[in-house]
Amino acid sequence: MEWMKEKEAKKEAELQEKQQCQTERLQKKLKKDEYLREKKPGLKRNKRTEKMQIKRGLNRKKGKYKKQCRSCEI
Repeated sequence: MEWMKEKEAKKEAELQEKQQCQTERLQKKLKKDEYLREKKPGLKRNKRTEKMQIKRGLNRKKGKYKKQCRSCEI
């Protein structure tokens, strides 16, 4: 019974860590968008190439097209 509780606690801790990491990434992205809007109002971000760069980096690092950030790959 104790090992099940430990396992559940571990899973919950991992889940919380991933959610925190996701929120941090979103905040960084929003901050970058805001900055770009202020500095260059006519500029649009090229989301397709950005996604491809992310995929390439993660493809090299860990498996094909895994959508995780590098801090989560522990």
